[in-house]
Amino acid sequence: MLMWKHIGWMKNLPYFSSLAKQIEENRNILYTYFDEHINQHKAEIDLDADNEPKDYVEAFLKEQHRRERSGDEAHYFNQTQLINMCFDLWLAGQETISLTIGWTIVYLILNPEVQKKLHKELDEMIGSDRMVEENDKNLLKYTCAVVNEAQRVANIISHNLLHKTSKDVVIDGHFIPKGTSIVPQMSVVMYDDEFYSIHGKEPTTKRRCGQTVGPYPFVCGIRMRRK
Repeated sequence: MLMWKHIGWMKNLPYFSSLAKQIEENRNILYTYFDEHINQHKAEIDLDADNEPKDYVEAFLKEQHRRERSGDEAHYFNQTQLINMCFDLWLAGQETISLTIGWTIVYLILNPEVQKKLHKELDEMIGSDRMVEENDKNLLKYTCAVVNEAQRVANIISHNLLHKTSKDVVIDGHFIPKGTSIVPQMSVVMYDDEFYSIHGKEPTTKRRCGQTVGPYPFVCGIRMRRK
């Protein structure tokens, strides 16, 4: 689904032109679905009520209503923004998570020693009488490391979203003019033997003090530098 972000150049390629049309049609089906449910939500809630929103859409609609009522004309709370936010939440919450879970299970099956350590940590920190909660994240350091490594090795998102240079820039001797469309190839970073053990070989850059030296999955560019 991430490929729909690149439809502009895909339309000019023989094979990808038909694929771009299919991706665009699928995207429009989802947009229509979100639009219908947002409108249904509007009809069911009281935008003036001072109660806690039950979900993201209700919170968004109430904030939109508040800004419009106050005369704020410079806000970005509108139907188009909400539809796109629902699409992003759906994409990250369904496709990415399902791929992460699937590949993590595969690698745990292939690495039973890791599976045992993971099970041990969950037994010691969580037990069997409750579900894992968000607040448990800091307690489950090995579990977080397993998920992070599974996302790296599986390379579930091989490329980032389309970006555009805001000014002329020279990278490794190559001139890239302002306005050039670029796509960070995260797969190259995720398999860099400077940071990671590739084919059993130790990485050239060691990890110190229990902190991750290398980049994170889904992170390329300005967000990575702020880590």
